[in-house]
Amino acid sequence: MQIRKELYKLKKKLWNKLSILCYHRVENRDADPINITVGTHNFSEQIEWLKKSTNIITPSEFEKILMERKHFPKRSVLLTFDDGYSSYENTMSILKENSISAIFFISTPEKLFYWDLLLEKLILPKKILEKDFEVFNSILATLNQNIKIEQSLNEKSLKIIKTWKLPSTSFPFERCKAFSIIINKIETQNPFKNNSVFRKINKINNMTKNFDYLISKPELINYHTIGSHTSNHFNLNSLSPIQQKNQISKNKKKLEKYLKRRIRFFAYPYGSRTHYNKHSIELAKKYFKFSFSNFKGNVHKDSNHFEIPRFLVRDWNIDKFKVKLESFIANK
Repeated sequence: MQIRKELYKLKKKLWNKLSILCYHRVENRDADPINITVGTHNFSEQIEWLKKSTNIITPSEFEKILMERKHFPKRSVLLTFDDGYSSYENTMSILKENSISAIFFISTPEKLFYWDLLLEKLILPKKILEKDFEVFNSILATLNQNIKIEQSLNEKSLKIIKTWKLPSTSFPFERCKAFSIIINKIETQNPFKNNSVFRKINKINNMTKNFDYLISKPELINYHTIGSHTSNHFNLNSLSPIQQKNQISKNKKKLEKYLKRRIRFFAYPYGSRTHYNKHSIELAKKYFKFSFSNFKGNVHKDSNHFEIPRFLVRDWNIDKFKVKLESFIANK
């Protein structure tokens, strides 16, 4: 038995594998503290290099190869995008113009994602509104954080704060430190608890999410594949079984109502193994054909269909992107 396992490992190393790229937002932004946005210039150069240097497969090809347990073509790459942003319409158009079909995993919150809310209300204002300032100070006090965030910043300070990104242990302003603490707490805490940080933050969340592009651009939506990403992008591991089920099933039903077709793909929010559990996997098996994680690794014909690894892409220039992609492809 041990010899057979060793032979299998050796054989598996020789198999062609698929590298799945995980993007989030593609657009030019003044600030991106959670470091998930790729600028349009870098994205265009990345796409151009991928077309010349890799074998970009479609979601349909991915599904067929895995279901039939066949080998992937050499240097195979699949593009995926997480969360759901208004910039997706433009991203979808760019990809279609380049004959690339991708998977877009979309959350369907009623209001702005909390990380974007914190960017707009805590990081970017020249002066934080008095009512928002009180909420932030109340949250920090509840978390036993003795931080005095700057209510006002001058133009020079605003230029500096716009360049700050996570992960970082350096905080040029107390606003940055508060942002990091609040983000981490929301990610790990059950948001449905009465005193949760998410509930408190949501009191100042008056910005609604727009999903019009899912309805108004059928030529784009039909060219690509839409996947589920839960209703609110909460850490599934922080939720009860029934809360997990509601987050997954309601998001799936909402997307299927928009699209008038079945959703077969799912991505765990955040996506590391600490962000979901056995119950999450069982729900994914119940509702979907494949579910995607966000830890590093390549995919082969025997890969687990419900913990599919991906490689996170950041705003890398083309030279760094080439180095990163070659390391992804070489990953055994």
